Amino acid sequence: MAWSPKYGPLRGSAVNPLIIFVVFSLFFNINFAVLHERGTINIFERAVPVSSVDILLGYVHYTVIFLAVGAGFIAAQLTTPLFYERKPRVDDLTRGRVVSALLFAVIVVIGLMAAFIMLKSLADILSGKLNRQMFFQSNVLLHVAYTLLCPGLAIFLAFRCPTRPISILATLCTVLILATTGSRGIVILVGFIYAIGLVLNGRRIPAQLYLVVIPVLGYLLALARYLLRESWKFRSFAEFVEFRGGFGALFFNSAEVAMAEAITVISSNLDLLGRPPFESFLGLAMFPMPRSIFTFKPLGASSFLTATLSPNQWQWTKAEILTTGYGDFIMQFGLWWSFPLVAICAYVWLRACMRAIHAPRWQSAIWLPFLIWWMYLFMRGSIFNVGASLWPFMMIFSAFSLVQRIRFRMDHHRDSDVPSGDPQYA
Repeated sequence: MAWSPKYGPLRGSAVNPLIIFVVFSLFFNINFAVLHERGTINIFERAVPVSSVDILLGYVHYTVIFLAVGAGFIAAQLTTPLFYERKPRVDDLTRGRVVSALLFAVIVVIGLMAAFIMLKSLADILSGKLNRQMFFQSNVLLHVAYTLLCPGLAIFLAFRCPTRPISILATLCTVLILATTGSRGIVILVGFIYAIGLVLNGRRIPAQLYLVVIPVLGYLLALARYLLRESWKFRSFAEFVEFRGGFGALFFNSAEVAMAEAITVISSNLDLLGRPPFESFLGLAMFPMPRSIFTFKPLGASSFLTATLSPNQWQWTKAEILTTGYGDFIMQFGLWWSFPLVAICAYVWLRACMRAIHAPRWQSAIWLPFLIWWMYLFMRGSIFNVGASLWPFMMIFSAFSLVQRIRFRMDHHRDSDVPSGDPQYA
C-alpha cells in the first residue's frame, strides 16, 4: 500500500506513515517472542512469572487489534483520491516566511533561557539524584518551553529548503537546546521534521535505508541512555551493555520497551485495570489544565497502570509503565469493543496523513511529522501521552495562523487605500 501513487513524494519513502507503522509494529512481535522466552514480566518492583497461556492470550489480542488497524488503513486508502499538490500563492509563501522566522526566533530565545536553567539541574539528573519526570513536574513552564521548539522548527522549515545553511543551523540549534533535557525521543522527532522536509523538496529517502538506520540508531540510543542516564553506575559503555545482557536484552528485556508485557498484563487483569469508556480521551482534552485546580482531571492510562500495579515507583519517581495505545483501548472498552474503535481511529489517522500530503507543500511539512509522531506516541504510550506534543503543536500552529491572517489583512487594507487611477502610484 505504501508504494501507491496516492502518496505522491512519500511513495515508498522511509518517511511514509505506513512504512513507519510497520517497522514499529515489528518491535511488538520481537518483544512478544522475548517475553515468551523469558517467562517473567520485569516492569514492576520485582520479576513476576507469567504463564505461556497468558502470553498467548496477549499476543492474540494484539494480533486482532493489528488486523483491525490494517482494515482501517485499507478503508482510508480506498476512499482517498490520487495525489495532487495544490500550489500556494506567492504572497502566502512570502508572508509565511516572515511570520515563521519571527515566531521561531521568539521560541528559540525562550528555549535558550530554559536550557540555561535546566543546566543547573543537569548534573543531578545525570548522576541519578533526580529524574526528568520529577524535575518537569516542579518546573512546568520549562517543560512548556521545550515542547514549543519542535512545532516551531516545523513551521520554520516549511517555508525554507532544508539544505540551506539557515535551515541546518536552525535544526542543530533545536537539537542542542533539547539535548539539555537528556531526552532521546524528542531528538528523533527533530529528525522526522527534517527528513520529511527533504522528501517534500525532492530528495529521495528509500525505505530500504532502514536496514542501515535501525542498527545505527539503536546503537546511538543505547549510547545516549548510558551517557544521559546511567553513566554514574558504570565505568564504561561496554560494562553497561554487558550488565544489561547485550544489545538485544537492552532493547527487548527492559521496562522501557515493555509493550508485550503491558498488553499481556492488561488482557489478563481487566477486572482490576478496567476504566470508564472514553476516560483517556477526556484526559487528552484536559491535558493542559492543571490538576491542582481541575481535581477531576483523569490520569492517563499509563499513570493509572503504574499507580495500581507499582505504587512505589509511581510515588517516588512518577516514571510510567507504558500501556501502549492498544492496551489503553482494551482498558477502556474491553476486548471486543476495542477492535472496531481502533479501526476507526486508524482510518481517521491515515486519512489525515493523506489529506496533509494533498495539501500545499508547506502545510505538509508542518502536519506530517506530527501526525507520524502522534501515531508513535499512541502505539508506545497511550492516548493521554499524545497530548504532550498535540497541545503545544496546536498552540503554536494557531498562533502562526493568527499572525499570518492579521498580516494579510494589514497588507490588504494598505493596498486598498492606494488610489488605482492616480499616476503617482503607477
